[in-house]
Amino acid sequence: MKKKKIFDIIPPTERGVEISPIKLKREKHLKPLSSSKEKKKKEVKLKTISPGFDLKKKWWLGFLAIPLIIIVFAYFFIESRAKVEIWPKTKMENFKAEIRVDTSIKKINLADSILPGEIIEVESFISQEFVSSGKSTQEGMAQGTIQIYNAYSTSPQSLIAKTRFVSADGKLFRIPNRIVIPGAHYEKGNLVPGTIDATVEASETGEEYNIGPTTFSIPGFAGTALYTSFYGKSFSAMEGGFKREVSQITKEDLDNAQEILTERALEESRFSLEEKLTPDQVFLESLVTKEIVETSPLATAGQDLESFVFQVRGKSEVLTFKKSDLESFVKDYILTKIPTGNKLEEESLAIEYSLKEANLSKGEVVLELDIQAKTYSLPDKELLKKNILGKNYSIVSKEILAKYPEISKVQVRLSPFWIKNIPQNEERVEVDIVID
Repeated sequence: MKKKKIFDIIPPTERGVEISPIKLKREKHLKPLSSSKEKKKKEVKLKTISPGFDLKKKWWLGFLAIPLIIIVFAYFFIESRAKVEIWPKTKMENFKAEIRVDTSIKKINLADSILPGEIIEVESFISQEFVSSGKSTQEGMAQGTIQIYNAYSTSPQSLIAKTRFVSADGKLFRIPNRIVIPGAHYEKGNLVPGTIDATVEASETGEEYNIGPTTFSIPGFAGTALYTSFYGKSFSAMEGGFKREVSQITKEDLDNAQEILTERALEESRFSLEEKLTPDQVFLESLVTKEIVETSPLATAGQDLESFVFQVRGKSEVLTFKKSDLESFVKDYILTKIPTGNKLEEESLAIEYSLKEANLSKGEVVLELDIQAKTYSLPDKELLKKNILGKNYSIVSKEILAKYPEISKVQVRLSPFWIKNIPQNEERVEVDIVID
């Protein structure tokens, strides 16, 4: 079968129209076409100008469109929010109360106005060296050994204690004890003196008696035949003679040291006591007890020492209680004194306390309290929030102030800035209380 051709336009032959050939005539007045080279130059010139102008125009249009796009996006897609700040009318009120602190309880007793207390104890130990202020004279007598001779007879000769011996240069010495000098004897017809060694001491103190080896006579035999037959000799120097001024501890030195260290020990124990407390524990000077538990002078009055050491041990105690317990009691106390529903502005709370009674041995004190605080009343925040949803911000403040006389000031903040009404969604509305 022969396929039928389909045409968008029916060929002329099928419509029964005869097509005549077209004859072209050359017109003499027509100018010849420009050369292909010139035409190309003109086309290049046009292509260079047109695109530059179009790009510049599009760039400015795009730049101006960006803010518009942002605004449109923000308008339709950024969630609106509202923040309502409310200033309630406040009243400064004064209260007086009395409270007891007791170390025997562990928890606050609001009904009986009792706070738990605690005894804190600290000891301090102070040791210090002090210079002696007294003066004394130290002295010593020279002494040594001499050999005493008996060239008088073969009979022994006794000398009593304190018998004097005088050195060749006139220094006086004495024997401390009684002695007996042996008698002389003969050897090959010659008389050999009897001898004895004895200790002698100078009659006075001082270095001038530290003399070298010398001879001694016995002045008690002067004027008799015995004087030249009884004598003494030393073969080594005398030693130990001196006289000098030295430092000495006085009773006043000990008393002064004790007074100084007592004050320091008590002050240091008190300072350590205050440092030991936590920031939450109340420190009242009137509840501090201090005492000295030990004093130890490591020397005695009259000792010849240039310095001495004194030691003191002190102790401090304080009855303390927690500041948080006191504030908790005061807050609860105030709420029992103001109308039901009213609130306490806690940051305005000021408490002054003074000691009324104290029995530190039993661990009990009574304090008088002077209390100041701001109180205020407010409507229900959630109910207030529901009442303003969807309303124009310009009337919200007026409506709140008119409806709630306990409020002194209202401020509404909306975001973004172009919206005028409070959002309908409660979650997008924030209500804050501001206390001046």
